[in-house]
Amino acid sequence: MVLILRPKAGDFNAYAVLPLASAMLYAAAMILTRTRCRNQHPVILSLALNAAFVIVGVAAASLIPLLPDTARQGFLLAPWAAMGWSEWISMMLLAGVILTGSIGAAIAYQNGPPAMIGAFDFAYVGFAVIWGIVFFAEVPDTSSVLGIGLIVSAGILSLRQ
Repeated sequence: MVLILRPKAGDFNAYAVLPLASAMLYAAAMILTRTRCRNQHPVILSLALNAAFVIVGVAAASLIPLLPDTARQGFLLAPWAAMGWSEWISMMLLAGVILTGSIGAAIAYQNGPPAMIGAFDFAYVGFAVIWGIVFFAEVPDTSSVLGIGLIVSAGILSLRQ
């Protein structure tokens, strides 16, 4: 990750810890799914996960109006805009995709070998590169490609144990 992000000492702030906390919580969720939720129906696990997303999202969104206008800039904090039919259809399609993906992940972590499932979980790296190129014309530089290669190699090496 250091090769990809190339952080500087002055760049560190509390937000820099969020991806690390997210990764730790994701790993904990997958361990709990494997050890404590093996007999739960995957649809129930997925619905609980997505309900938690909605609850946290509503709580966070309700705090936004409390921020001063000078702090309300950027994608997340900007004033909300009305959505048309195409946006609602996109939201419904994306909801179906995330629901399907979380059901699949629950089934995988309940039944598959953890090392194998964890290694396939690294597929997001490749998709992040593809979508970055397709949607944002972001081509990774040599250092980023090396970092991505190390992450994928670590996933492949974990299969060997």
